[in-house]
Amino acid sequence: MIFVVFENRAAFDAFKAAFPSTLADPDTLLGEPAFEFPGDEETQPSGLCFVAHHFTADECAMLSMAGADVRVDALDGPAWGEEMDA
Repeated sequence: MIFVVFENRAAFDAFKAAFPSTLADPDTLLGEPAFEFPGDEETQPSGLCFVAHHFTADECAMLSMAGADVRVDALDGPAWGEEMDA
C-alpha cells in the first residue's frame, strides 16, 4: 500500500489543483483524501491528510516528481524510492 501524505486538507487541495493535468487526471489518480484522525459528529477531522492506494511505480514516480510525500506501507513509512531497512 502506498500513502500520499499531506500536512492538512489545504495542502492536499493545493497539490491537487497544481498537479500537472498533462500527466494524469488528478481526480482519478488521487480521489478523496482521508484523515489521520477522522473525527465524529462533534469533532472535525484532523491530523495528516492522506490518500492510500495501490499506486504503480510510474504513478509513485509521477507523484513524487510533482512534490508529493509518497510513503510505503504506512503514513510514517519510508519515503518511496528510499532503501527500506532489512
